[in-house]
Amino acid sequence: MTRISFRLAQHTSRDIEVVEVLCDGEVCGTIYPIEDSRMVLVSAHIRGVLHEDGTQSNPPIPTLLVDFNPEPYEIRHGRIVKPRRAQ
Repeated sequence: MTRISFRLAQHTSRDIEVVEVLCDGEVCGTIYPIEDSRMVLVSAHIRGVLHEDGTQSNPPIPTLLVDFNPEPYEIRHGRIVKPRRAQ
């Protein structure tokens, strides 16, 4: 099971504060603001995202559920490539 945690960090190229998403202590994503009332989560480790509209929860608050796959990857020919597992 992967342990998710967070830490604040300074984004050096844009001089803004970001939230680093850690998977078992290693950075696997970054959350940062882009304009009024909007933010971005970037990660090569996102396996899937589920958007719940909140109608099934009490109180009815919309939710995003993000599933991470913390396995290593490479970028080849502009694409994210996960290593093949031994069978």
